[in-house]
Amino acid sequence: MKRNKHGFTLVELIVTIALLAIAGTVIAVNMVSLNKQQQAKEKTRIESAIKAAAEAYVSKENIAINNQTCISIQVLADQGYIKESEVSDYKDQAVS
Repeated sequence: MKRNKHGFTLVELIVTIALLAIAGTVIAVNMVSLNKQQQAKEKTRIESAIKAAAEAYVSKENIAINNQTCISIQVLADQGYIKESEVSDYKDQAVS
């Protein structure tokens, strides 16, 4: 029986497609994980910037600190202690 040497067998094609699907799945899972890590780092960076801005505001404005002290992030942005674009997702929150 003669074999056709001009192409791939069905098994070869299925194995290749399966390997590509597995590789694609692994890459997608890793990308999601990296994205979550990046978001966590960005959140930490923004929180640190807000805390530093609040400390600078309290120091410059001579505000007494106690357990009731609460500073609006909007106030920090309005007073120029932090860039408004950095905290757009946090504007309605406060720092205590």
